[in-house]
Amino acid sequence: MPDLTVIIPFHTGTPVEFLEETLASVLECRSDGLQILVVNAGQYSDSYSIQEEGVRFLSADPEAGLIDCVKLALGCAAAPVVQILLCGVVVTEGWDVRAVSSFKTGGTAALVPLIEESSEGETVRHTGWIYHPDGKIDAAAEQPGPDDGVLTPTRFSAFFRREVLAELNWPEEIPLDFAMIDAALLVSALGMKVVRDDTVRLELRDVAEEPVDLFSFWKYSEFLQCRWLPLADGQTLPLYRGGSFWLKVRAFFSGKYPLLRRARGEGKELALRCPVESVLERVRHAAESQR
Repeated sequence: MPDLTVIIPFHTGTPVEFLEETLASVLECRSDGLQILVVNAGQYSDSYSIQEEGVRFLSADPEAGLIDCVKLALGCAAAPVVQILLCGVVVTEGWDVRAVSSFKTGGTAALVPLIEESSEGETVRHTGWIYHPDGKIDAAAEQPGPDDGVLTPTRFSAFFRREVLAELNWPEEIPLDFAMIDAALLVSALGMKVVRDDTVRLELRDVAEEPVDLFSFWKYSEFLQCRWLPLADGQTLPLYRGGSFWLKVRAFFSGKYPLLRRARGEGKELALRCPVESVLERVRHAAESQR
């Protein structure tokens, strides 16, 4: 059985050279015990016979988005740890061994790697998001304290225990960043850890944008709040600490602006269609069955 499954979603509109750059780095730097899955929604022709190098291509609908590609690959993942890796992000030597070793420490269920990007002569460091108790989402500067919020991976690359992602019932078309936040909240609710490991280093070269308009941002922000708030008893999910100023501001503006009211309504509807309580039980059962 492999130690790590790398999932590379190649969706329509992503330049072929982004995929090939990412694949070349994975093949060059990989260690033994690696499964590589490319979800081929962009109709890649494999003109370089990459499949002969041990890469498995999964056919997907050309209309499939990033989250659809990830869902498809999770059903074929064989390793206990999975990495979601976007086309245009390249790995570095030993990234897979260091990532897998981080999961051998007690209670770790998700890992945020260090992703560096060169921009106008400067190096930009992506070290995840912080999902705050009031629903705000900020770029992470360092590992948060227990009352600061939950550290979550970005869409560029994320590592999770397979059973965490496999049991999540994400709504269709959810942006990948929001899906990663949702998965990290599940890890927190299970009493497990999301850790940051700067020794697991990747480089951001070129990544196709996943545009999220303001309506979608509010909609999926509301989805996260409504999906997890019912479990805010201070024990199951200690992230939430009751009402906050930010939530009151959101409530005020949603009453004032029709588009925001509609976004909040659709977010609540999504949360009702995708209840999280059953997910918690399925993940706990899957984790226990693998011990």
